[in-house]
Amino acid sequence: MVNQFVLDGTGMPLSAGRIMLNSRARQDDHGASVHDHYVTLVSKGISFTDTRSISGSGNMINLVLANTNSAELATGTYTLAGSEHGSAMTYSFSQVGIGVSSDKGTISSLYNINSGTITISKSEGTYTIEMSGTISPDGKSNKSLTIHFVDQLSVLEVEI
Repeated sequence: MVNQFVLDGTGMPLSAGRIMLNSRARQDDHGASVHDHYVTLVSKGISFTDTRSISGSGNMINLVLANTNSAELATGTYTLAGSEHGSAMTYSFSQVGIGVSSDKGTISSLYNINSGTITISKSEGTYTIEMSGTISPDGKSNKSLTIHFVDQLSVLEVEI
């Protein structure tokens, strides 16, 4: 299967990914310490800079995944957090950007992911990211979203 995301039946290829490991912990709704790690998947035409930025134009997916390990993205299944302070193995503030242009500073369409599960696995440095869920572009109707990505991810350590 090709690395891609499928939005409401339309497949869009993905070519690269990056994990920003966040060393700064926050407290979840229950007072436990968790780290929000940022996974970004991009299409051809977008590249990662050595900072937290991108360069170029294309499509991208941003996933904010909470877990207890500051040094590594935990494998397993992540569910949508019920609040902005979700506990470990939840995700929040995750989005799909269509027509992203770093040069122009524009995004044609930006959609919040509002349901679904994200599964992360890792074998010998290669990550598999699978997602099945929905977005709601107009706040009323849901559109299906699936993600399939298998590749190595570049790693950037940050404190956000």
